[in-house]
Amino acid sequence: MRNDNLHAMPELEITYPSVEGAECPYPLYERLRAEAPVTQVPGTNQYLVTRWHDVQYVCRHPELFSSDSRRSRTPFDSFGDKNPTIRGMVELDPPEHKPRRDACRLSLTPRRLLDYEPMVREIVTHLIDQFVANGRFEMVEQFSRPLPMDVTMRLFGFTEEDREWVGAWSLVETSGSAFISEEAQERQIGYARRAGKRLLEELVDRYEHPGDDILSEFVARNVERTGHFDKIQVRADASNMFRGGIITVAHAIPMATRLLLENPDQLEAVCADSALIPRMFEEALRVESPSQWNPRIAVADTELGGVKIPEGAYVMIFWASGNRDEEVFEDATAFDVRRQNVAKHLSFGDGSHFCVGAPLARLEARVAFEELLARLPGLRLAQDADAAHVASPAFRGLRRLDLAFDMNAH
Repeated sequence: MRNDNLHAMPELEITYPSVEGAECPYPLYERLRAEAPVTQVPGTNQYLVTRWHDVQYVCRHPELFSSDSRRSRTPFDSFGDKNPTIRGMVELDPPEHKPRRDACRLSLTPRRLLDYEPMVREIVTHLIDQFVANGRFEMVEQFSRPLPMDVTMRLFGFTEEDREWVGAWSLVETSGSAFISEEAQERQIGYARRAGKRLLEELVDRYEHPGDDILSEFVARNVERTGHFDKIQVRADASNMFRGGIITVAHAIPMATRLLLENPDQLEAVCADSALIPRMFEEALRVESPSQWNPRIAVADTELGGVKIPEGAYVMIFWASGNRDEEVFEDATAFDVRRQNVAKHLSFGDGSHFCVGAPLARLEARVAFEELLARLPGLRLAQDADAAHVASPAFRGLRRLDLAFDMNAH
C-alpha cells in the first residue's frame, strides 16, 4: 500500500527506540508531535504515534490495532521463547482479553489493597531501617528495586531463595528486545528461560498444594473459570501481573524523588501536606513515564492522523510523548504536584489494557513517600549523584540515585 500521506522529514533522524537514544528522547518526541505526529521510520514497517489523542485512539480501537504479540517483531517473549504460541493477557484483544484480565484484577481490588497496606509499610520501614543511621543511601539498589520485589514476592508466596531469578527476570526487555544487541538478547533469553521454568514449578506446586497467596488464588480462579489447569496459559498471565508489579515502581520512585529534589518548591509543598503525595506520584509518572512505549499491530489497512498505515504495520504508541503533549497538559514539561488534569496521563496505559496493577503501584508509592519524607529530614541529592538513565529502549529509569539527608534528627 502506497503511503501518500507520509510525513517526510529527511532532516530529522529517528534515534529512538534504541539504547543510544534512551538517555534523552524528549527532544525527538517534541519535534515528532509538532511536525509528524504519526510517522513511518524510513526503511521499516514501524510507525511512531506521539500525540496524546492519537495514542488514546489506538488504545481504544483494538479492532484496528491489535495487541497480539505473535504478529509483532518482538524476538522473544517473557520466557525466552522465540516462537511463542501462548499469549498473556496483555497480548490479547477483546473479547478474549476481559475474562483473563478479571482473573488478575480480583486480587487487586480496593478491599484487598486495604489488607496489603500494613505489609507494604512493614517492608518500606525495614528498608529504611537499613540506612537511616548513615546519612546517605543509593536509592535504586537499596530501596526502589527491593521494595516492589519484596512486596510482589510476599504476595505471590515466594521466598528469599527466589530473589536472584526474580531480580534478573525483572530486567528482561520484552517489547524493547528488538532494539538491543544480539549478545544482550541471548543473555536476557537465559534469564527469561530460567524464570519461566521456576514459575511453572511454582504454579504446579500451588495447584497441588494451595497456599494463602495470590498465586494460589490465581491458579484456583483460572481452574474454576476454564474447568482445567492449563499451566502454560496460567503462567503467561501470571508473568504479566508479576513482572509488571516490579518494573514500574522500581523505575518510578527514583524518578519521582529526583523530580521533587530538583524542584524545591514542589518538595516543600508535599512535605507541608502529605495528602499531595498521590497526585505528586501521578505527575511524576506523567513527566517521566517508566514505560516509554508499547506496540500494536495494524490488523487492516487504515489511517491515523492523516497517515495511511498498511495491514501488518508495527505501530508504536508513545505514552511518554503523549504525556508531554501541550494540547492536553499546559506547560507540559513542568513538574507540578497540583496539576488538575494529571489523571489524563498515559503511563498506566489506556482503554481495556489499563494496567491491572496500577492500584498496587500507587499504594507502594504512597507508603514509600510517606515514610521517606517523614524519616529522612533534609533529603537531597548527594554531591556525587549519578544522573544517568538505564540503557533501555523501552523503559525509563535511573541507573542509580545517590541521596543524602540530615542525621541529627535520629
